[in-house]
Amino acid sequence: MRNIMSALIDSARWFRWGVPLLTLAIVFTLGQGIYWLVFDRDPPITVERGEIAGSERQPDGSLVVFVRWHGIRHRFCPGVSRRWLADGALLSLPDIPYPPEDADAETGRAQWEVAVQVPAYFLTTGHVDLAYRIRIDYSCNPLQEVAFPIRVAPPPVPFRVEQDGRVVPGKNPPGLTPPAPSLPPAPSTVSPDVPAPRGSRP
Repeated sequence: MRNIMSALIDSARWFRWGVPLLTLAIVFTLGQGIYWLVFDRDPPITVERGEIAGSERQPDGSLVVFVRWHGIRHRFCPGVSRRWLADGALLSLPDIPYPPEDADAETGRAQWEVAVQVPAYFLTTGHVDLAYRIRIDYSCNPLQEVAFPIRVAPPPVPFRVEQDGRVVPGKNPPGLTPPAPSLPPAPSTVSPDVPAPRGSRP
């Protein structure tokens, strides 16, 4: 009988203190999730524009084009850049971290460069009026790491590859909105995970 009474007393104490604490924890978790999902949607970087900063012909006939981006960094969040070359057809490129990491980066105006490899087979089949197109998925909180990332699509960077191999600014070709890539990823001879050594980074 004494054991039964002791168990009832312990249960009453747990109900008195445990249930409110559990309820508070559930409410806090739900509130945090709603905040992450609804209100934490500001992109960490406002990408204003991109431009062609140069190019290098590779021994295998491919071309590395250096794209310089300009923008404003508001905060620090990891991101992944999904990338394509578009000229009516779509050529998917390897994903890269975005923006390139820099331990000395500060908030405010920033510019950085990335290397974009145009494979030789793509050039020799007449794809010379191109646009570099990216879509960035940022993860600024734990929920965005698994679902509902902050998605940004900066303006495309059009360029034209001349017959002598020079790269000049171009006009936007058709078919810039990338659905599923229509060609396999291009093989890379430069590391896409390392920003181009040219120019400055944020």
